[in-house]
Amino acid sequence: MKLINICLIVFAVIAAVNAQFDEKEFQLKRAQNYIFQREYTKANEIYQELLEQFPEDHEIAARLITNLIRISELDKAEQILEKYKKIFPDLQFVTTSIVLYTALGDPETAGKIASDYIEKNPGKIAAYREISVAFEKVRNYEKSIEVMLKARKSARDDYLYTRELALAYEMIEDLSNSSKEYLKHLEYNQSYFHFVFSRMKKILAVSPVQIENIRNYTQNSDNESILE
Repeated sequence: MKLINICLIVFAVIAAVNAQFDEKEFQLKRAQNYIFQREYTKANEIYQELLEQFPEDHEIAARLITNLIRISELDKAEQILEKYKKIFPDLQFVTTSIVLYTALGDPETAGKIASDYIEKNPGKIAAYREISVAFEKVRNYEKSIEVMLKARKSARDDYLYTRELALAYEMIEDLSNSSKEYLKHLEYNQSYFHFVFSRMKKILAVSPVQIENIRNYTQNSDNESILE
């Protein structure tokens, strides 16, 4: 009899947890639908209610912060980040902070948070790219480039993130470095021939003088795709 009672209690608990999970997923879908309709305030109300029910769920906190940034409620977003920062995985806290503090007009704090994380985790090469993407989201391409170059140094791989660096350099109109990175990318990714060719045509149309940089690079390469 006792065993039956224990089983019934366990089943009841499982059912309650499943029901809670289903309700959470339903409310998250409701919030997402409001976002699609650009009714951000209604979505935020749902996220805030969910965060009260699930205070350890960092994804809900992140969605709320992102939405608050969208509607320029930056002080409130900062309060949420500060209140729930302990539940965030370290890297997600860094990328969220980059977006938020840049929006707050404080890129120095954003840069410091990123630099501190990188200094403590020099071997996490994949994390460098996530951080650089966060800087790209706020159009801080200079900082994104800086982070990717640090990743190269840490990985001792001068061909790491060639395509990403080429695009970032192009965004800040550093066409000399951009063309160099595109050609480096092509050396090890010959399937990108048409992509690189298209980007190089665009660069030369804007800055014909880059032809000299291209010529210098090709003279030191025996790669058939580069020579072509």
